[in-house]
Amino acid sequence: MKKEELWAMAAKYEAKAERAYMNFQSTGISRYDKARREADDLASALRMAAEAKETYSALVGLRGAIATLTVQAMRAEGDPYKLEALRRDLTAMAKLHGISCGPIDTGWKGR
Repeated sequence: MKKEELWAMAAKYEAKAERAYMNFQSTGISRYDKARREADDLASALRMAAEAKETYSALVGLRGAIATLTVQAMRAEGDPYKLEALRRDLTAMAKLHGISCGPIDTGWKGR
């Protein structure tokens, strides 16, 4: 299910919980309170599922980026140009994923 569909279903159950709450307030019948709690729990679960889907997608992307950088690091052994390219790629990946990297001075100026 898409994230948007999960959010739409959560909103639907949220509205259902609100209606059940209003019915419980006006009648005092406990089945409306039970229906409210169940609908509210479903809405919360759907919201959590939507957030988990987003987090999972981000983690899959991060895992792929780490795998790419690992291969690049294995190939860069001893080559200063490849090591510098690896450093730049690693810094770019960190920034892409919201990790703050201050200026890094390796002291290496190239040939």
